[in-house]
Order: sequence, then structure tokens, then C-alpha cells
Amino acid sequence: MRNSRSNNGLITTIHLIAILPLLLLFFTAPKGADEVIIWPCLIIFYVIFYRSYKRPVKINNTSSFIKIDLLFLIFYYIIYYLPYQGYILGLNTLNTKLKFDPYIQYSDMSMLASTIGLLAFSAGYTRIQRIKIDQKTLSVDAKLPNKYLNRLLLTIVICTVVCLGVFSSSAGKLVVGSYSGSSTGDKDADGVFFLTTFFVMLLEGAAIFNYKNYGRLTRPLILISVAIAIGWSVFLLILGDRNTFFLVAIVAIGGYYAIIKSISRMRIFVLLVGALLLYQVVAISRTAKERSFDAIIESFNNSDSYDANSLVGEESSFTTTTVGARAGFYLVPNREDYYYGKFKALGILGVIPYSRAFIVDPNDRFISSSKVLGYYLLGSNATWGVGSNIVTDIYFDFGILGVIALMYIVGWFARYFQNKVLVNPNSIKWTTIYLLAIALIAEMPRYTFDFPVRNLAWAFLFFSVFDFFMKPRILRRRYKF
Repeated sequence: MRNSRSNNGLITTIHLIAILPLLLLFFTAPKGADEVIIWPCLIIFYVIFYRSYKRPVKINNTSSFIKIDLLFLIFYYIIYYLPYQGYILGLNTLNTKLKFDPYIQYSDMSMLASTIGLLAFSAGYTRIQRIKIDQKTLSVDAKLPNKYLNRLLLTIVICTVVCLGVFSSSAGKLVVGSYSGSSTGDKDADGVFFLTTFFVMLLEGAAIFNYKNYGRLTRPLILISVAIAIGWSVFLLILGDRNTFFLVAIVAIGGYYAIIKSISRMRIFVLLVGALLLYQVVAISRTAKERSFDAIIESFNNSDSYDANSLVGEESSFTTTTVGARAGFYLVPNREDYYYGKFKALGILGVIPYSRAFIVDPNDRFISSSKVLGYYLLGSNATWGVGSNIVTDIYFDFGILGVIALMYIVGWFARYFQNKVLVNPNSIKWTTIYLLAIALIAEMPRYTFDFPVRNLAWAFLFFSVFDFFMKPRILRRRYKF
């Protein structure tokens, strides 16, 4: 154990030291897309990825490569590295067919900042976690009666069904919603959509834990949970909300292979290829006059609509995010000053419903990093948005030093959630929160720093409140939160 801690401490130190020359280059390197900058950044990524790729995590006797850091790195690569890998190999350009500046001259700055953030994330993830394993903590949830687990799953099912019922009245608005597919401009409708997705993910995690506990899929509550998750997933595909769909899918599929059954790295690769293909197919289906499952099938059968280059091609939504990452280093501080934590404060306040309405000026056009990017890339009259990405989002608020600090925190929390489920493998609370963390942190590269906060905070609150009222008193005294 001591050698392992020493090695982790050494690796963390190496990562932090490696940031220094990249930081110097960030401030001094000339603008452009130079292979001398791009190749070292790519090599750093591949080294970090290989280290994660070769080490599975073992949860309750299930060894799996489905883990937070690996999925985070995969999404991070697609956004920040894949377009440049293709560019220097002559497979694609850095342009976009959309009518805005691709900011190619800021490619080196974007690559350097992304790699600085990557090293900080990895340093935080490999930081020594001095968590004491208490055998009583490990075994206490295994003694919980089946009645407790059934009541918990039933409670989540009821909450999900209620949300689905309320949501049905606003579904029409969402179907004709904006580019994201899940933002209507109606705060109440968007809130119900978020709650429904939240409880579906919570339901998936709890059902996976119950299936692991009972070993039978035929239990009514588990079957109902599976049916609800499948139904919501199909609706999200028809809606065209690919990112929310993948949140739900990662919790379900990733949870199954992380908690119940091991999966090889080759099968993970096959699943990844299938997921990326589905991502592009759904993008094509969103252009159909009417959104339906048949439109998705038709898009899949229409092989002329996409090609091997579509993932990083000039029309890809991933490419749009990459352009946004480059644009951010021009916009701040050339067009806008740093926001000094404004976006992070507003994002974290989202944990408390409607709290932002009391402090946000209705005339403030920039309440998030995505609003800044959308305004300068698309103009003030755009009917869709370009989204954001974690590096640009942090940079807008705190600059490159903020990227180092906050990406380190993301890595630290990724390891924290993993350690909590390792220490408490029989805890339905920590198992479910861990599965949510896998999905939410994995998609952070295409979102903002505060993206996972509300879901994870609400999940912890839900389990804490339920345990306070429902868990037997004798076990409540012994259970460690």
C-alpha cells in the first residue's frame, strides 16, 4: 500500500511539473496550428490514456474497464485531440462548413490549454486518497432487509412515473424545441425534463444494484425500471437529444458492465464505434420534417448521408465544439474580460431550484459560457447554439491558471466517487451515485465545469432523506454517510 501511494504521489508530481513548460508555451508560442506543438500534446494524451486503459477497477468482485477516468478521456479525445490527429495525418481540415470563423490560428493555444487541463485532471485523479476501509461499513448494507431495497426502488419508480405524467403535457414543446432538443425557453418545461431524466438515471442505478443483489431480472420492480428506461431512451432518440440519451445509456450499459458483469476492452471499443455511429445517425434524423423512430431507421439505411469522416468532418457537431474551444482563446480577453467566477457561481446555484432568478439580471445576455460562444459565433439572432466545453468554460471565468486548478478538482472528485464505491460496494447509495458520476463526468468535456453538480447533489440528498425516514434506526446509527 505504501509503495502504491508513493508511486501515485510521484506520478502526480510529474504531471504537475509537466504543466510548467506547456504553460510557458501557452503564453509565448506563435499563433497557428503547428505540428511541433500538436504532436507532443497528442503523445501526452496517449501516455495518460494508456495508463488508464491498462488498469481495470474491481468493484465487489467485478473487474471492469468501465470507469470514470477512461470514459472521460475518450470524450476528451474526441473534442480536443481527434480533429488535430486527423489534421496532421492529412485526413481532415480544421475548417467548418458552418458560416463562422473556425479560428484555426488559435489551434496551438487550444491544444496547449487542453493538455494542461488533461495533466491537471490526471494529477487530481492519481492523488493519494487516504480513505480508511472499515469492515463494518463494507458489510452493513448487505444486512439491510429486502423490504428496504424494494421500498427504495418503488419510491424512485413512483417519482419517475409522476415526472413522466407531468412531462407529457410539455412534450410537444420539446419536440419542436431548439438545437439541443431539450431546451424550450420554458423554465418549468425544462425543469420537468431535467427531473424526469434525473429520476430515470437514478432508477437505472438502483435497478442495477437490486439486480446484483437478487440475481434475477424477473422481479416486477426491476422489469418496470427497465421498461421505463428503454421508453425514455427511445423518446430521447426521437427527440434528437443525443447527449441526454448517452447519459441515460451510459448509466444503464456502463452500470451493468461496471457492477454486474465484466467486459473486455475490445467489446468496449465495439460499443464506442456503435455509439458514435448512432450519434451521427440521430444527427441526420433531426433534419427530417417529422421526428420519429422511422426517421432514425431511414437515416441509418441511407448510407450516403454519412461517411467515415463525419465524426470530425466540417459538418460534425464535434467539430463545432472544437471550433468553440479555439474561439474562446480569442474572445477572452480580446473581446470580453474574464468573468471571475460568474458562470461557476450561477451554475452551482442551479442546485437550488429557481435560485438564479433572484440574482440574474433579465437583460444580462451572458449567463453562461455557451451564451458567449453562441453570440460571437452565430450572432444575436441565432435560433440554435454551439454549446460549450469544459476548458473554455473554466478559461472564461479564471484563465489558464483556473483551468489547472479546476481540472485538478474534477480529477480528484472522479477518484473520490470511485473510492467511495470501492469502500462501500454494498451501498446502494454510493453504487448509484458512482454510476451517475461515470456518465456525468464522462460527458463533461462537451459541457461545463458545473454540469454534474446538480444531479450528484440531488442524488446524495435523495438517498440521505430516504435513509433518514425509512432506514431502520439501528442500522441508521451504524451506517456511514
